[in-house]
Amino acid sequence: MTTKQELMLAAIGCAVPDKAGIYACVPVSSGRRLWDLCLELGVGDWKTVRARYPARYKDEVLLPNLRAARVFVEHLRRAWPQPVIDPSTLAIKGWHQDDYLALWKTVIAEKVFAVVLAPGWQWSR
Repeated sequence: MTTKQELMLAAIGCAVPDKAGIYACVPVSSGRRLWDLCLELGVGDWKTVRARYPARYKDEVLLPNLRAARVFVEHLRRAWPQPVIDPSTLAIKGWHQDDYLALWKTVIAEKVFAVVLAPGWQWSR
């Protein structure tokens, strides 16, 4: 892990004891909305969609995914007394997908007792 990832893990540990959290697994930068947009545009590669159509990607994939994640996480927080970890709220300048995946993999291993998958999560990359 990088120093930033270690700091993020330590910060999460301030609020979530070991094996006490629930991880809300939600599509953020991909999911069904992305693949539908790829299909509509006739583009087979998601990276091409993000590069050629950044406004559509933001408006039709990223922002709707973030809104849906917020609703899903709010539902989990009403249903469970344990802390719910929402990965969609973490945005760090300069980080890429691999940085987030490394952090969340460690968070899940150390801080989480349950992972709850949002509807449509299977479409995420």
